Amino acid sequence: MVEFTYGGKKYSLGFNRKSAAAIEKAGFVIGEITDKPNIMIPLLVQGAFQMNHRHMRDDQIDEVYENIADKDGFVTALVKEYRKTYETLLGKSDDAEEGNENLIKWTET
Repeated sequence: MVEFTYGGKKYSLGFNRKSAAAIEKAGFVIGEITDKPNIMIPLLVQGAFQMNHRHMRDDQIDEVYENIADKDGFVTALVKEYRKTYETLLGKSDDAEEGNENLIKWTET
């Protein structure tokens, strides 16, 4: 999570699969963030608010972003949060460590 306080309100930004999918459907492509920063960074920032602050309007998000110190570091932190959603799709299941009897083990034939 990326956390900060602005205007007396606490914010916790991050991604889950739903918020990541929403920005991807809107055109976000992580590999294009340096080639198309004027499109990709606003999508990334807006998506980060969706998980815990989905009722914020775009102009409110823009206002908060304009007041962020170290925008480069902030965007880098959001990219890390976005990439964590990959782990939920491709990473090892935590349940495998705990001996979950319902864990599906597969083989390739």
